[in-house]
Amino acid sequence: MATSNWPAIGHESHRWVHRDPMASHRARIRNMGDFAATVVPRISALTPDLPHDVLASAHDATAAMVAFDRESEGLASLPFAAVLLRGESATSSQIENLTVRARKLSLAAVGARIGGNAELVARTVKAMRAAIAAASHLDSDAASRHRCARSPTCAAPNRRSRREW
Repeated sequence: MATSNWPAIGHESHRWVHRDPMASHRARIRNMGDFAATVVPRISALTPDLPHDVLASAHDATAAMVAFDRESEGLASLPFAAVLLRGESATSSQIENLTVRARKLSLAAVGARIGGNAELVARTVKAMRAAIAAASHLDSDAASRHRCARSPTCAAPNRRSRREW
């Protein structure tokens, strides 16, 4: 970008005063003082002046994505949701140090009372499926469904049973 006609970020000085009435005197003193706040210029009406090689790269990337979309119409019938769910489930289980044997997870997925991590992972997969199904209609119930996935004894939102998710 040409820096000559693009506005620079500015700064302005402010004083921070700790306003928590329950904080100790030491905490209030430690959490006060001057700071520099960033002032972002208005750029919505401006057009960036990009170098030719950047514009060419963006054009090439756009053409490649259009070609991929055109050539991959048959991929739409593949069960990407199932692959994504299993990948996310495995990844989050590793992060949370959860281990589940495939047999126990399969039994938990069909509703058997296995207990432990298998039921937790199975509930997470059900919540992910619900999220994918509801992706075109997101609302405040999404957070409720996520909390419900983590609790074996939750009340399902909108009077639906958890099994419908």
